[in-house]
Amino acid sequence: MKTKSTNRMPFICGLMLLGLLVVPGCSAVGAIGHKVFGAPKAPADYEPKQEAMLVLADAYGSNSDLQPYADQIAQLVVMKLNQNQVVPLIDQNSLIKFRSEKGVRYNDLKIPEIGSALNARQVLYIHLKDLSTSDVASDVVKASIKADVRIVSVATGQTLWPDIGSTHELKSPTHLVRKEGAQTAPQARGEMMDQLAEQVARLFYSHAPDFQDKGAE
Repeated sequence: MKTKSTNRMPFICGLMLLGLLVVPGCSAVGAIGHKVFGAPKAPADYEPKQEAMLVLADAYGSNSDLQPYADQIAQLVVMKLNQNQVVPLIDQNSLIKFRSEKGVRYNDLKIPEIGSALNARQVLYIHLKDLSTSDVASDVVKASIKADVRIVSVATGQTLWPDIGSTHELKSPTHLVRKEGAQTAPQARGEMMDQLAEQVARLFYSHAPDFQDKGAE
């Protein structure tokens, strides 16, 4: 029986040439894949249980003038967590009503007591330590913000995250804004609060790594 000639050399050489072309192009292929499929998501630092959570932000022990800003940060965090369907959340209006009803007695309540009164199982506690603006030049305003974050169990009072007895510090780099009238300082504070709220929320869900966590530097 007559057999066909099976000269494999051209085939092998072709594969080798293809390999030389493909290997240097891996980064290009990766870049194309990155464009098409997007960058891999950064994982959550902590995935809270799917139980009712209260977002509680205050300026306890800090400047009492910061409390209205702490309330705004809590509202922003709730909005961002809800947008990403992270965990069931207690309505912030319930917290504001409860605080108003308690009056000065509210300041004596501990975190788990506040959470329990509002039927929460866990509390995302944000301690706003600093939110300040100052003039650094005749036409420039500097803004900075700093907060500690932890999740507390309502049942035990213990810290669920990060570790028991510790907190996770978040801060944004100094923010410079060119003065453009009387609204410059409030605008700078608003941008700082939104950045902090974004940092807090992204601790608890996977996200595109286009937002750098400036915490714990």
